[in-house]
Amino acid sequence: MVQEAMFAQFSDRKHPRHIFQRRGVIKADGSVIPIRTIDVSVQGLGIVCAHPVNIGQPCAITVQTVLGDSIASFDFSCTTVYCILSGTAGFRIGLFIDDKVGLHKQHLKRIIDNCATRVI
Repeated sequence: MVQEAMFAQFSDRKHPRHIFQRRGVIKADGSVIPIRTIDVSVQGLGIVCAHPVNIGQPCAITVQTVLGDSIASFDFSCTTVYCILSGTAGFRIGLFIDDKVGLHKQHLKRIIDNCATRVI
């Protein structure tokens, strides 16, 4: 039941998604796995990963991006909302980022403000 509620909240798409393609890592179930981000919104991240992550699984994401003239590293605690096999690319995973953590909100705002104006 909790998983359905999280999926409904994440998939509602009240907030626009912005293209955000960066490399990073996901830490889940004691493993550290390379990922590629696809998009970002104020609710979370869309990523591609070579390995599946269980739905409802708490995890941590680290991504780096260029902001202005420097490289910034961002860490987020997340919950997996969905995990779908996406052909040879791996698994398309939706991550809900806890918006009750003030630092997460600040990081997402900085990333979104830096994204291209193109919204998907």
